[in-house]
Formats: sequence, structure tokens, C-alpha cells
Amino acid sequence: TNFDGANERYDTWKDVGTNLLKLDEFGTQITKKTNSNKIINEVRQYVEAAPTDSAKIEAAYKWLSEHVTWDGEYSAFADNDLDDAFAEKSASSGELNLMLLAICNAFDIKNVYPAITNPLSEGTLYKKYPFYNDFNHVMVFYSGGATPRWYDVHGPFNEPGKPHSNALSGSAWIVTKDEIPRFEVIKPSKGSDAISFDLYFDGESGLKGILKGSYMGYNAIAERRGHYQDSTAQHWVERLKNQYPDVKIDSVSKQNMFDLSSPFKEQLRISLPDAVTANADMLYVSPIIFSAYLESEFTETERKFPISFAYPTRESVITIIHIPDDYELVELPKTVNLSLTKGNDMTYTLNCQMGENNTLQVTQRMEINTLYYEVENYPDVKHFYDRMAEAMSVQVVFKKK
Repeated sequence: TNFDGANERYDTWKDVGTNLLKLDEFGTQITKKTNSNKIINEVRQYVEAAPTDSAKIEAAYKWLSEHVTWDGEYSAFADNDLDDAFAEKSASSGELNLMLLAICNAFDIKNVYPAITNPLSEGTLYKKYPFYNDFNHVMVFYSGGATPRWYDVHGPFNEPGKPHSNALSGSAWIVTKDEIPRFEVIKPSKGSDAISFDLYFDGESGLKGILKGSYMGYNAIAERRGHYQDSTAQHWVERLKNQYPDVKIDSVSKQNMFDLSSPFKEQLRISLPDAVTANADMLYVSPIIFSAYLESEFTETERKFPISFAYPTRESVITIIHIPDDYELVELPKTVNLSLTKGNDMTYTLNCQMGENNTLQVTQRMEINTLYYEVENYPDVKHFYDRMAEAMSVQVVFKKK
């Protein structure tokens, strides 16, 4: 079997490991210096200045993340020699991470291995037999520091130690010639969003005010990338336009764009025309301005495959709406508390109350802690999402005094 024999398998992991490490599209890219001379010369000053192996691989990772763009393609192999991909300043996941492995090899950084896995969207890696068609993504596994660490180069906003979110498929095979295969568990860290809205009436039916967000972990990667791709925060327009077709972002500020060790923070001044329904002496306010879970993603009656979430996550949204003084509350929606299975696998809470100075205060929180659900659990997950979407469709009614 060779690189093109995608549907064939080897009898042992040792066989496939041995073949991969001498394959032109894989192992030779790491060890053959003529494939990566230009890269090595460019990165040399940064790697050699680092005092330890751990610091050297961090320096190489940071340099690659800033100098080569991920083209969006997952691969465990190189379609081009690494120097050719580097010259294009754009590369697949396979080429990017093989570049990092080649740098580690050139500077004799110890305890560094290729690690192969499947993207989450294509299922978990099959462990009983090695199949080439399961080899869709390669990362770098480093076991020389205080704790083992993953490196997965795909842009300037991904912290070292965090594989791409679509690579969080449970485990990866450490590519060696060993008789007994070594699989390492990929343990994703938690992502979090903390979002707040402080909104005032703008005319009879519009709202305007401030949106603030603070993001950590995997959630911060996506938000930084959104601002990097468009400094006017058009990704927020995309998020809100289904509910508010004429939404406008009037100003944007952000903090810690490239300080990946700190939470990413943003502040936007927004306008939401026609956000409120006015009818005679009544005001109808939909208090859920935003949630990533506003609409259920589980719409099918039946499901044939298990559910896999990439990483644990928490979304917290606090909304304050300043109601005109000449209106008073008719009735508040009841507090909602939802939980799935054991009580904390998946939870959602929604609370609406009136605060000082005639302010409507809405707090909602969604948390996912369990990442894998079998097919037989699908009805429970679907029911949870349906009830959550129903809770978010609530309206708060006010009448003129």
C-alpha cells in the first residue's frame, strides 16, 4: 500500500508508521533538509535565541503562525515541498505542521512527534486497524516539557497547546515505528463568552447602545479572527441580521487582540431599528438580543450518528434595556431552568426582572460540559434545544401609564 491506496490497510501500526516516516509526502518532508532550507534559514534567529527546547518550539510555532496562512484545507500530508508552500505564504494543515516538525528536526529539538487524527467533522480515528483514509490531519505532539503539549499551526490567534477546534476528535496516533501503537487523548480546554448589552430606546421602535464582550479559550480564537478579517465587526452584523435586518455597527474598539494569554475584549456601539413592537399604548419587547443557541441546530426527528461537541463551553449574556418612564410592566416571564441527564451535562437558565430606573434586566446562561452523546440520547438533546429555543422566544409586555 502507498499514499494513493486510501482504502487499503496495513496489518500493523508498525508497518504504516515505518512507511509514513519514509514517505515523500510525510516523513521525508521532515527529515530532508533540501525540502525546508528556506524555512530553516528564516526562522533560525528566533529558534536559536530561545534557551530551552520548550522555548524553541514555542518560538517556531509563533513564527510560523505569523508568516504562513492556513488555506482552510485539512491534511496529514504535503501536496508541495515545504519550501514551495512557504514561498506561497499559504499552506494546508499538513504542510504547516510538517513545517513545524521540520524546524524541530533541524534544531534537534527532542521529544517531538507527528500526531495523526481525523477532523471532528469526519468522525474519530479508527484504532483497531490503521487506515490511510482516516489520516486527514497531522499535528505536533511535544512531550519534553512539564506536561505534554499539542501544537497545531493555523493562524496567529490560536494559542500553543490548543489543536484546531475541528481536530478535537478525542485522540491522535503518535507516529512511530513502534510495534504497539501509542494514542494520546486530546483534552480540550473550556471556551467562554461573557456578553452584555446596555440598550436605550431610539425613537418609537428602535434600540441603540453598547455591546461588550469578553472571550476566553476557543471562543476567543473565533472572535479575534472575526475582528482580524473585518475591522468593522461585520461578523456581528451577520449574527444579528436575522432578527434585526437593519442592524448597524457604529463604532468598534477591542483589547488584547494579539495577547493570547489574556481574554479578548470588544466594545461595539450598535443600532437595532425596529427591535420593539409598539401597538397603541402597548410595547412588546423581545429581550433576547443574541445567543448562539437562539435557533436549535437539531431539527431532524431522528439521527443516525452520535453527537460530538468539540469542546466544553459557557455562554453568558446579560441584557439591560432602559424602558421609557411613561411605561410600566404588565408581566414578567417565568424563570427558566433546564438541565440535561445528570444535571450538569448541559444547562440553561433565563431570568428576567425589573431593576432600578425602569430597567428590564435579562440574564441567560448556557453551558455544555459533556461532549459526546450516543444516538439513543438524541431525543433528549433535541428536546433540550427545542425547550431552550422556546424560552428565548419570550416577549415582555409594557403598557403606557
